[in-house]
Amino acid sequence: MDPEEINSDATDPVEQPLSWLAQITDAATVRAFVEGYFPGWTKPFLDQLPDLAILLLSLFAIALVLLGAWKGARVLWLRLSNPDGYRAALPARREDADAIKQEIAALTTQIQRLEAATTEAGTPSLSAEQADMRDVAVVEVATDPAPAAQRAEEKLLAGDVKAAIADLEGLARSDMASAAQRWRTLGALVAGFDPVKSLEAYTEAFKLDPGDFWTCHQLAVLRQRVGGDLVGAKEAAERASIAASDDRERMIAAATSGDVLREAGDLAAARERYEKVIEVSERLARDNPGSAQAQHDLSVNYDRLGDVLCEAGDLAAARERYQEGLEV
Repeated sequence: MDPEEINSDATDPVEQPLSWLAQITDAATVRAFVEGYFPGWTKPFLDQLPDLAILLLSLFAIALVLLGAWKGARVLWLRLSNPDGYRAALPARREDADAIKQEIAALTTQIQRLEAATTEAGTPSLSAEQADMRDVAVVEVATDPAPAAQRAEEKLLAGDVKAAIADLEGLARSDMASAAQRWRTLGALVAGFDPVKSLEAYTEAFKLDPGDFWTCHQLAVLRQRVGGDLVGAKEAAERASIAASDDRERMIAAATSGDVLREAGDLAAARERYEKVIEVSERLARDNPGSAQAQHDLSVNYDRLGDVLCEAGDLAAARERYQEGLEV
């Protein structure tokens, strides 16, 4: 069909798109129709397409037009039939957000209560990094739409910790697509009150994702503190060093290696490792004077070096490092 024939009864075909869509009955008509709207550059492209592809594309275009028309009509109908509906939706979303905040606050309080009880029983308190990861894990559990996660949250709030952990473990085993992250979430969530279960969770996460820095780091810390596995802790710390992506992560990995050396009784090697860590910490704190995290890292690392100097009997040097940490 000649493009001029298609446009013979309309001065401006763009003003009547639906009338031209109605004329689409075969591939030749579609080709002529498109070339009539977009002359020149479309012809080489259309000539390469088989007739079936042309017809399928035309049907797809019609479907898009009809879908857009349906959506527009539906929105108009909703606005006319329920003019307050859209205005009511925003407060509803705010109420949902408030409810989620309340859930997160309640779950955080419960986890902290469990941590306080186990700390009194002798479990070491969480480090700053572990506390941050715990807070993230609380949010992930509280906002997880999976039924198992919702049941786990309810059981945690009710004090049924064992059943809650079982639900989260089952969820991690069943969701292979995000299993590693679910194991990390469980490990971070329970680190402050069930370090043995946290070690098990991070072990599973490491099997699935051995290149994740924080998984390697937490595995090193927990192997040392919970299982007394210094060889395994050293290996995990080395893996963390390989997985580190920036200076701070490399600094943390080196500090963890120093902790393992100190625990093993190699105070000289631990001191050497901590001194290198201090150099990086001082540079990061100097380059980021407004960063509370950088200042905190420096203070903690001064204390680390002070501890190993104290154990080595160099009390004067230890006092200097402790004082530097206090000043920070």
